[in-house]
Amino acid sequence: MTTLRLATGGWEMVLAPQVGGGVAALRFAGGDVLREALPGAIECGDASGLSEFPMLPSVNCTNGGRFPWAGSIVRLVGGSQTHPLALHGLGWLLPWEVVNATASHAELRLVHGGEEASPSAWPFAFEARRQFDLRDSFARFELSIINTGSESMPAAIGVHPYFPSAGRRLRARVASGWETERELPVRRGLAGACRSLADGAEAASLALDHCFAGWDGAAQISWTEGNRQRTIELAASPNAGFLQVYTPVGGDHFCIEPQTAMPDALNRIGEEGGAAVLEPGQDLTVWMRLSVPNGAS
Repeated sequence: MTTLRLATGGWEMVLAPQVGGGVAALRFAGGDVLREALPGAIECGDASGLSEFPMLPSVNCTNGGRFPWAGSIVRLVGGSQTHPLALHGLGWLLPWEVVNATASHAELRLVHGGEEASPSAWPFAFEARRQFDLRDSFARFELSIINTGSESMPAAIGVHPYFPSAGRRLRARVASGWETERELPVRRGLAGACRSLADGAEAASLALDHCFAGWDGAAQISWTEGNRQRTIELAASPNAGFLQVYTPVGGDHFCIEPQTAMPDALNRIGEEGGAAVLEPGQDLTVWMRLSVPNGAS
């Protein structure tokens, strides 16, 4: 499948529009900022093997792959979305088109026709866009969704980047987290994990796959390379108040996912889950910015 390369200053980004509108590589000064796409991921159309992909119109998991809406049950199992928790929404499973591109900017679009397109996957019509911008000081990812249908629809969106974990320390300030059962959030807790994130901890030692709330929209990844201290700073839009942290013990990567809602938010409409209700013509946008302080990778 065709890829698209952007570059400016010390940054290089490789996009894979047909693979869920995702990113296949992000480098600064020749070093990997995000995990490089796994071998075969692009050829096989596997967005989970990329460096980053979008989550929309839902994020993370949805209990049983279904949720109540307008007096009926919407079932999210269909096509490639066969996981019982209907992971990460629909956008990462579909090809996106390139709307425009320059040396350092690209815009992608996904048009979904609702029930006419795939009644078992997502019965609401929407259009989604991704904007990628490289500047000398940062790489910026923007994701938006607009309700193009004639009725209201729920929505939650976010970005799912993969970072190399070797020697990396992760720092983030969060107010609370959700304990889980069978991958689903069940109760507030995780005070110890909140303290570890605030203090900074080796990513590979955290053993987390949990959502945190009250995030201040900033995170820092640091490591030592030779005799130099390396740092990546992550910033997100103010409406991305939820941070999903996935740090598999012994893995070669970890994920910190800025998002507008918590997992299973579609089953928590009107509660603290964060899911938006978009009326016809309304949109929702989230962004993430990665920067390298003082030009050090």
